[in-house]
Amino acid sequence: MGKRDIYNITAEFIRRRRRGVAPPAALIRELKQRRDANLLTFKVKYHPDRAIKNLLIVDAKSIEYLNDHGDEILGDATYKTNKFGMPCFHVIGIDGQDQAYTVLLAFIDNKTEENYDFPISHLARLYKPSHFPSVFAYDADPALIASVKRHFPAIRTKVVICY
Repeated sequence: MGKRDIYNITAEFIRRRRRGVAPPAALIRELKQRRDANLLTFKVKYHPDRAIKNLLIVDAKSIEYLNDHGDEILGDATYKTNKFGMPCFHVIGIDGQDQAYTVLLAFIDNKTEENYDFPISHLARLYKPSHFPSVFAYDADPALIASVKRHFPAIRTKVVICY
């Protein structure tokens, strides 16, 4: 049995599990089940044609951990990493023992200020009132920079831009 055979068997198993539902709809169904079990929070925005524009996923344990160990966070958007061509914006936190943990994942339609506002504004709301990270490091994308400046006041959060 070759690699392709294993891939085909796995793909068939996944298709049966979806019960004829398209992959994005199956994902939303699964996220709703996990949200209802209080395992995660998610937000989704759609285009007028009902295609997913932005999808944000936050594990419930990450929110609590963020508020206990949220002084240092890093954000980075990757692209061309999934078959849907949506950049994935990943925010991680660093705790007191230099261990990284995922804070949130967001799939965004493209790297625009409006699309970055979706995960960045939600990230700011995850913190307890009047609590902000000490350091937020992220890449030098102008749209991301503008969004972070809008939601994380410079007086409370030192910004480190990575080139």
